[in-house]
Amino acid sequence: MAIILDADVIIQGEKGLFDLRAWLSSYPDEPFEISAITVAELWHGLERASGSHRFKRQRYLDAVLETFPVAPYTEVAAYSVLGSIRNIREDDWFLRFDCGSYSHGTRKSGGYL
Repeated sequence: MAIILDADVIIQGEKGLFDLRAWLSSYPDEPFEISAITVAELWHGLERASGSHRFKRQRYLDAVLETFPVAPYTEVAAYSVLGSIRNIREDDWFLRFDCGSYSHGTRKSGGYL
């Protein structure tokens, strides 16, 4: 099963508030995916952007979509995730991951995936 990246994590990476590339490389054996909902959220952000920021955001979104498969999210997938969550301790840090309070790595600005 892949780790699903939330839109917040990807957006924080775009803004340079979180070193997404370094974090991903610290889990070399883990597969990562994004959900269709995340794609919709990122497209919404692109539609709201203007000028040079829109172009930069488009390049970032293109890189995200080329890098991560989009997970088909069905009712079966939802039940599968529920079963996985039941087997994980509540204090596992990745369930409560918040880029704004991430303290296990370095915050590095700039760059794409």
